Amino acid sequence: MKIKILPIIIIILFFILVLFLSYLPKSGMASSQNTNVSITIVDIIQSPEITGGEKEVAPSNEVTSAVMKLDKLETGSSAALTINNKDIAITEIVVDVKNAISNVEIKVVSLVSNPTAIDVASKVYQYLQITKSNIDDTDASKITLNFRVPKSWLTSNNVAENNVALYRYSDNKWNLLPTIKSKGDANNIMYSAVTPGFSTFAIGSKEAVSTVITPVEEEVLFDVEINLITKEVFAGDKVKAEIELFKIAGEKVDVDVFSLIKDSSNNILTSKHQIVGIETRTSFISELEIPSNIKPGIYTFHIEVMYGGQTWEAIDSFKVIKKPIEISIPVILGILSAIILIFILYFIYRKLEKIRKLKIMGRKSSNKSKNSKIKKLVQLAKIKKSKIEKSKNRKKVN
Repeated sequence: MKIKILPIIIIILFFILVLFLSYLPKSGMASSQNTNVSITIVDIIQSPEITGGEKEVAPSNEVTSAVMKLDKLETGSSAALTINNKDIAITEIVVDVKNAISNVEIKVVSLVSNPTAIDVASKVYQYLQITKSNIDDTDASKITLNFRVPKSWLTSNNVAENNVALYRYSDNKWNLLPTIKSKGDANNIMYSAVTPGFSTFAIGSKEAVSTVITPVEEEVLFDVEINLITKEVFAGDKVKAEIELFKIAGEKVDVDVFSLIKDSSNNILTSKHQIVGIETRTSFISELEIPSNIKPGIYTFHIEVMYGGQTWEAIDSFKVIKKPIEISIPVILGILSAIILIFILYFIYRKLEKIRKLKIMGRKSSNKSKNSKIKKLVQLAKIKKSKIEKSKNRKKVN
């Protein structure tokens, strides 16, 4: 049974090429992992005392608590602090820092009731308070709170899954934070929200009834305009928008500005919060990163300006397009090298095959020559035998 060498060589080369391509860096994909993170997350401690930071909750209003410790976090790095406590809705706190921090303690407390005198929403699942020590809100470039809400609570309170929000208490009022719904499990729906700082929080329905304790003495009117600099983007890229804020009257004030990207179903895909000071007019650039797993299509960039319990909004749309297949120079060189190698091996294979065939032909020719000699010897033997027999016959006759 003859074995074909060429197909085996081609298959081996194909697998070598696949392995080569798999180890090449993917074009357009850069790792964003921080390499300068030096942290130690200590085990969560239930209901300990914490020194420093913000005002503590009255013990009578506290259900349970958890404390997390960070030994060290370098500038520009981040840490994810996980909470495994069924009585605390927050499951993870992700802190991105712009200033180096060390010896940080963060305490999360679930509360029995609203610790303020102001109602927040028609349906509230849980009140929480987050206090900290050895870290200021200004040390963080971004703070993300991931939390869960039981499906049973949503059903019994007639609250839709997309109608849940996280509220933060600051400036004597409850402020709704843009909340993103994500996948959950059989019993819970998961959400995430970006907060400008640690404070008192409430998880509830989106029908907010925020009230300001200190009324605004004169009416402040705003207008907001958005101009998208980026009209078409690839998934994973950034969208830039130029924002202009106009204030009709009053002195300089600080307003909450939320930048959001939404899909056609009005789901928030990503968001950012910032505080902007304005007297009469101001402009700035807002930039949001598109999720890498987003599908091509039309999406909207929302700007929400919140002040004094009122909201002003501007919207513009952009398009996410399919990223073309990019082949880098190392990939091209690798493919060309593989093709050249295949041709060289094929040439060597043909030469070896030719030599093998010549050897076979030589053996056949040698065998024919031997057979011819044997036949001649046999014929000579027969002739000699015949002569001997004839000689014997003559002697008998004589």
